[in-house]
Amino acid sequence: MPLHALLHLMLLQPSAPPDIDARIADLTVSADAHHDAEEYAAAASDYLTLASLPRADGETALKKAHLNLDAAFVKTGEVMHLCRALSLGHRRLAAGQFKTDQARLSWEETVADDERRLADAGGLERCLPATARSQSSMLLDADTPARPPREGPAASASTQIEPASPRPRTPRRRGARRPRR
Repeated sequence: MPLHALLHLMLLQPSAPPDIDARIADLTVSADAHHDAEEYAAAASDYLTLASLPRADGETALKKAHLNLDAAFVKTGEVMHLCRALSLGHRRLAAGQFKTDQARLSWEETVADDERRLADAGGLERCLPATARSQSSMLLDADTPARPPREGPAASASTQIEPASPRPRTPRRRGARRPRR
């Protein structure tokens, strides 16, 4: 095989996965920087990603994600942040497998507090406005059962809470049919 063909094949091969410890460190630095800059929603997204990584302290990352979502709500008044925080709490409780009863009680109190605050802000129906009901990927439904844990409860809860960015839409050609699902 000629050298240029071999080089071409090597360039097409996916690169080796990044070192997980470096990824954890990068996400931690990024989340802390977002938090310090009062970019709380971005910090929460970083912490949620961090919680899904093996070898990361998922429980601490989930707590920090929740705190940043709460801070984003307090700073902006946007109910969606509180909705995401409540959804995170529900998911964490559904995942179970707490190290201590105190850890479970802490999440139960957090969820109860979020529910009270959301009721004061206009109720759960504000979490999914009519225009976004079909785009429920923006906020996970708290009534949906949690997936079984992969590597402990934090990994399970974190993989089901998505950052609040809508999926990109692919434009269709005029007259093209939608694919059947």
